[in-house]
Amino acid sequence: MCGSGVRALRYLAQAGADFVWANDASDALHPVIVGNFSRFEPVPPEGQRRWVVSHLDATRLLAERYLRREYFDVIDVDSFGSEAEYIRAAFLALKIGGLLYLTSTDWRSARGYGGKCHITFCSLSSLSSYGAYIRPVPYPNEIGLRMLLGGAAREAAMLGFHIEPVFSYYAYHGPIFRAMDATSITVVGPLWTGPLHDRSSITEMLNLAVEWGWAHTSENGVTLEKLLGTMIEESDPRLPPGYIRLDEIASRAKVNSPPLGTLIHSLQKEGYAACRSHIGANAVKTNCPISSCIVVAREIRNLR
Repeated sequence: MCGSGVRALRYLAQAGADFVWANDASDALHPVIVGNFSRFEPVPPEGQRRWVVSHLDATRLLAERYLRREYFDVIDVDSFGSEAEYIRAAFLALKIGGLLYLTSTDWRSARGYGGKCHITFCSLSSLSSYGAYIRPVPYPNEIGLRMLLGGAAREAAMLGFHIEPVFSYYAYHGPIFRAMDATSITVVGPLWTGPLHDRSSITEMLNLAVEWGWAHTSENGVTLEKLLGTMIEESDPRLPPGYIRLDEIASRAKVNSPPLGTLIHSLQKEGYAACRSHIGANAVKTNCPISSCIVVAREIRNLR
């Protein structure tokens, strides 16, 4: 899972971790991973190790740590495709109060693709991996995050644990298009419906980013400072799952798309919770019904 080992190495080099265990199932990567770690710190003698490299199935590695009662403060599961099969083993090997990072590129499940259920169209992949019925919706990327969080919450509950999402991030992964015929409304879920982030943790991350000089680093034209600021706004517990695209509001209102900032300010003035979405750049997260968003958009047009 660790690939070249660079991400694991950052825990030592930048986060100051006391010890890092880097694992990838492919032993062909061993020289690359060891080489990268050795550039930061030479291969340590036995008993003084700050890092270890292994090539085991992730479930086996985590289960062995659990059986030996060797628990981790942080476990970073960065799998190819779905990480669902590793979640339970990761929780078992994690210290109480520890952090579990989950990365998924399982876009088919998040978008409701991957087969047909016997009753109606839904993703058999999401059902088998996460125990959730997922159908195509206008905000599939956020549904993907909530599907993953919901699956993790259920796995934790079965072990007698409770989880609290600290940080949820969607990264753009290329254009995907799918034409769908209109069908009757069906249920989607179960999903995580609470806040995607913990406001205090994100605020602390932002303060550290400023302190360490990372605030103005950017990806896809968005600075880290702006991204974390948006996530702080997204942490409002009043906000429901999903977001509404501006072009959808404009199309229904039969007006030009209102400026995003103006729309958010107008919704907040009406007493609604509203903010930008870090997932959809041209979208608003709000507890305002779309029918009222249409009215507000028309009012904005009349004022311009």
